[in-house]
Formats: sequence, structure tokens, C-alpha cells
Amino acid sequence: MFTALGTKNSEQTSNILNEHYNQLSQSEKLMIHRYLNSKKDTMVLDIDTGSYSASDKSSQLVRRIQNTYVNEAHKPSDIGVYVGGPTSEGIDTNRVISQGLIPVIVMMLFIGYIILLFTFKSVFLPLKAIIMNLLSIGASYGILVYVFALGHGASFFHIDANGYIQNFVPVLLVALLFGLSTDLMKYCF
Repeated sequence: MFTALGTKNSEQTSNILNEHYNQLSQSEKLMIHRYLNSKKDTMVLDIDTGSYSASDKSSQLVRRIQNTYVNEAHKPSDIGVYVGGPTSEGIDTNRVISQGLIPVIVMMLFIGYIILLFTFKSVFLPLKAIIMNLLSIGASYGILVYVFALGHGASFFHIDANGYIQNFVPVLLVALLFGLSTDLMKYCF
């Protein structure tokens, strides 16, 4: 247990909590059990930023906690500190998506090229299909960001722009656009 009680190790902290536990009111005991398990070896700390979880303020706080506070804390070596919650989950998901999105798009375009190459027995028609796929995906991403993230024309759709796009939307959009454009492209030739 890592504590602000001024003790040097988790055993001292546990002794302080055990000695004074009976002096607490029932509501104080319930509050302690909300954040501290019965063995008193795991603690949960809630932090409310006063902002939504995908905001820059929340993301900067989580990064500061992960990169600064956890590393600079003088905690015993047997203590693990884990940062969780919707903001941390969103940061991790965004990292995984950004690392994998380009290789997935390249692989989808390559496989689509090979399939269309054997279907039409032409080198240039599949290449044209890939270029059209990239243009449609790029245009869709541009409009998506322009309207839903930046808020231009958002009043026409009666929505409020919040400055970001939900992290699953680009992946879903690639899959839908690639599937539709590849399917429609074979009918165009």
C-alpha cells in the first residue's frame, strides 16, 4: 500500500488503519471499503477532472500521472500502480488503432488489387480501383472531421461538435467504404 500517512512501508500503514478502524463511523468505514479492499493490499483512487473522458484536459492528466507522478513517487518496489478508466482506455485504444490502421489499409488494398487483377486480367483497372478507394476514404475522413470534429455545418445536422471523433469510427469507416467500393467497382468495369 502506498500512502500519504508518512509511513515508510505498507506494514506500518496497515497497522495504522487497523488500530484506528474501530473508531470510525459506519459511513467512514463504507467509504474506506469503497477504495480499499478487505485485505488492505489494494486501493482505488478516483480522480474527477470535471471534463469528459476524451478531452485534452483528461488525456494530459492521465499522461502526467503515468509519466511523471508514478515514476517520481517514492513507493516500495513491491507496489504496483496502474492507471485505468475511460481516458486511459481511450489513450491505449487510440495508440493501437494508429499503429495498426495504415498496415491494415495497405493489406486490404493489396488483397483487393490481387483479387481484381485475377478477375479482370488487367493491371490498370485494379490500380484505378485502389486510387478511387483512397480518394473516397480520404474524402470521407475529411468530411467527417470537418463536420463532426471541427463543427462546420454541424448546426445543419443539429449536432454539437466536441473536437474529436470516436476512436472506432475510422476503423468502421475503412471497412465499410472498402467493402462497398470494391463491390461496386466490379460492376463498373
